[in-house]
Amino acid sequence: MKDVYANSTITCITAPRNTKSRGNGKTCLMTWLGYIDHQKGRKIIANYDLGFDYTYMKLEDVVKLPPELQNATVLLDEIQEGADARTFFKKSNMALATLAKQLRKRNIVLFFTTQRFKEVDIRLREQTDIIVFTRPLGNGFFYVEVYEFKGGQEKLAHFQFDGKPFFHLYDTEEIITFKEED
Repeated sequence: MKDVYANSTITCITAPRNTKSRGNGKTCLMTWLGYIDHQKGRKIIANYDLGFDYTYMKLEDVVKLPPELQNATVLLDEIQEGADARTFFKKSNMALATLAKQLRKRNIVLFFTTQRFKEVDIRLREQTDIIVFTRPLGNGFFYVEVYEFKGGQEKLAHFQFDGKPFFHLYDTEEIITFKEED
């Protein structure tokens, strides 16, 4: 999986349309990907609590595009909270779209989760390189399908993911919120 996204800057992890959108292993898979980068010495920034060294940054701080938001792997859980497709003109939507356009220059690899890809602002969807679908198989295992998203959807990989070794690295009950500033 890591080789698939190596030349990508934006990866969306979501649920397939024909399945339930909660409890599919999205955050678990993203946590694993962040943990791999952490083990390689890369700075990790996340908007949810992690059980390894990282910098916590709320979505409302991410959209301010602070200078420390560079040379890092960024993990954004429930991104639709700050980039909802129905609120196209919201400042946060525009800021996240700006971040997406600057990822290469900021040396950022961005992973984000959303319950449904179409809930995310179209500007961010159009910048997405890889889309990953997860669904539960039971007993902590998940089926993962990875697609290139540019110019159509070409299947790049599929595999079973054992999430159990990573469950202790995040809180699946953590609630992600976003408070828009006036």
